[in-house]
Amino acid sequence: MNPSTIQMIGAGLFAVALIHTFSTKHFERLAHTRPAHAGLWHFLGEVEVVFGFWAMVMMFAMFAVDGKQQAVEYLDTRNFTEPLFVFAIMVAAASKPILQLAGAIVRLLVKLLPLPKGLAFTLVVLSVVPLLGSFITEPAAMTLAALLMRDGLYAHRISTRLKYAALGVLFVNISIGGTLTPYAAPPVLMVATAWGWDLGFMLQHFGWKAALAVGINAAGLVLLFNRELRGLPGLPASKDAQPPLLVTLIHLTFLAGIVVFAHHPAVFLSMFMFFLGFTAAYERYQSPLILREGLLVAFFLAGLVVLGGQQRRRVLRCDRLDGHHRQRRPHLPGLARAGFERRLQVRAGGWRGDGRGLDHHRQRAQPGRCVHPQGGIQRSVHRRWRPADGRACAHARGPAGVQAALTGACPHEKGPQVAGLLVAATLAP
Repeated sequence: MNPSTIQMIGAGLFAVALIHTFSTKHFERLAHTRPAHAGLWHFLGEVEVVFGFWAMVMMFAMFAVDGKQQAVEYLDTRNFTEPLFVFAIMVAAASKPILQLAGAIVRLLVKLLPLPKGLAFTLVVLSVVPLLGSFITEPAAMTLAALLMRDGLYAHRISTRLKYAALGVLFVNISIGGTLTPYAAPPVLMVATAWGWDLGFMLQHFGWKAALAVGINAAGLVLLFNRELRGLPGLPASKDAQPPLLVTLIHLTFLAGIVVFAHHPAVFLSMFMFFLGFTAAYERYQSPLILREGLLVAFFLAGLVVLGGQQRRRVLRCDRLDGHHRQRRPHLPGLARAGFERRLQVRAGGWRGDGRGLDHHRQRAQPGRCVHPQGGIQRSVHRRWRPADGRACAHARGPAGVQAALTGACPHEKGPQVAGLLVAATLAP
């Protein structure tokens, strides 16, 4: 592999951005010691600015090295849907009616728990709110949880250990709390359609485990800081008047619309524009929107998209073998079924089940030959293609035996080459 000049520049700038991320305090000090350029140092001291700033440097380098056409084409081929969505959902979720509704629900749950208010509030915010990320997406859940913790936990004098511990538990729980559904967490969303992961599958295989882990993490922090949390008053009642129910419902409608059309930027940005217009028209029911904070986070994510694009090219190039992309199927029990494997075969195109290639499987799928190269058949594959235990192999007649293999009639059903068998059966004449 011979990386191009711009790929080496991109890798170097990515490393510099990582170092810069952990050096922002140094720039904050410079803002105080060198006030002549305090604005610049404050700008470089914002963590959210780091990757966006170095992405801009890389684009200048690309204009100089590859020319205008290549640089513009590179930007045009980047997908900025995620940064745009995070900006829109953060602003909508942090609006006053949504926050007041979330606070009222949290206070109700706190009353239902037979615990001191400080303990109950921390437990609810660190467990229930992260699980909401499976329905309103993780960025929205993070925004709500952070703002609720600001008013109910960080507004009081608490120890530094508790501050960092609560923040760490929140990050972890938000990260895993979005796995109850197949559409909220980005890592799940990328594979859910291709692998056939629907709502039932997510709840059965991942959801309940994620919910259990979220509960254990939150309960562990509450037990660890029991004495300190016990004396806190919890989330105070809102001093502002509650907005009309219709205003809250309209905000919820905008929030739900942005979530539903999260992968269609033209749609959710249009809805977001209407949302901004509505908040301006009914300003008396609103608090200042977090536009600056949302834009900074979006700028950070957009910088990752631009800088990470060059690293992605190198990863894809490393993952080539004999001119084909290797596609790995997940090692998850119970997934080797017809729907999953056939979708994988169709989508992957040139996927090779066991690394031998499709021509090999097509040849082994001819009538009278078993396409399953492992298991009890291996010792006697040259003697009428029967397994070692004497029973006829369900694959002895080629593709016709696939259904038997899937229904459990074949003694080799659970072998690692079931995927290769199905590929061969699909392509065999």
